[in-house]
Amino acid sequence: MRKLLGRAGTLRATLVATVALAGVFVGPVFSGDTNEVKATADEAERAQRIALAKQFLVPESRLEQLRHQSMSWDDIFRALAIAQHVARTSTTPTTTTDEALTKVLDQRAQNLGWAKIALNFGFKFGPVIRAARKEAKDAPH
Repeated sequence: MRKLLGRAGTLRATLVATVALAGVFVGPVFSGDTNEVKATADEAERAQRIALAKQFLVPESRLEQLRHQSMSWDDIFRALAIAQHVARTSTTPTTTTDEALTKVLDQRAQNLGWAKIALNFGFKFGPVIRAARKEAKDAPH
């Protein structure tokens, strides 16, 4: 019983410390001006758009269009990773990532999952997404 209470006490102390730290880190964000928070969010959106446009060689306007269609950044990244692989491995050398993206999104509109879409193009999703993430991580910021 003593051992159990000791764990509960440690858990309680960890929880209190976590909540206190969350207040330190989160508190100032919410105590500031809402316009400032919105400006920071807009800057983050723009930075994400620029980074993806540069990595996948697609226009920022295309990425903005996808965001307005309520696509998450994760879904946009996955779609771009598949499209880039399709463009790189295409037998038609003039296929761009943006053109391949249209084909990928057409399949996504049919409620297909990312792995199924990749298989439809003849490759596995996992290695492609890992390579794209590594490329994004290694890219200069």
